[in-house]
Amino acid sequence: MKKILVLLVAFLVCLPGFSGNDWMETSNGKIECKDINLRLKKVNAVLEDGQKVDVSYHDINSFSRNGEVYVKLRLYEGNKPTNKLAFMELVGTWNNLNLYRLAVKNLELDESNRYYLYEGSKYHMQLDNRSLKNTCNAFGLNYAEL
Repeated sequence: MKKILVLLVAFLVCLPGFSGNDWMETSNGKIECKDINLRLKKVNAVLEDGQKVDVSYHDINSFSRNGEVYVKLRLYEGNKPTNKLAFMELVGTWNNLNLYRLAVKNLELDESNRYYLYEGSKYHMQLDNRSLKNTCNAFGLNYAEL
């Protein structure tokens, strides 16, 4: 099961390069889109045939926008699960591990990033600066470019 999920994620990461289009994955399947606009409570999308649709974030499992893949995953705080889900950007994959980035805003609206490792959809750990540098080396990523 884990291998299938990793292969699916790898396929989804490669797919935008071939199609050049945005997409959403819901429980009803994959929806190819010309454009995806993220709103406060829903996603406005223009489908391949030009039809405009609104989709609730609740109904979306993952999506790709501008070549970046986002996956809805359980959010962890201090290595403890919360009852919240968040769309995290898939930064890279290595073996059975997926590296995700989550943009976080503080009260002053300054944005910072948190990085998480998941094994498939199972939480592995949140990364600090030191572990992120080591992880980047293993994933073949440049830490300075994150």
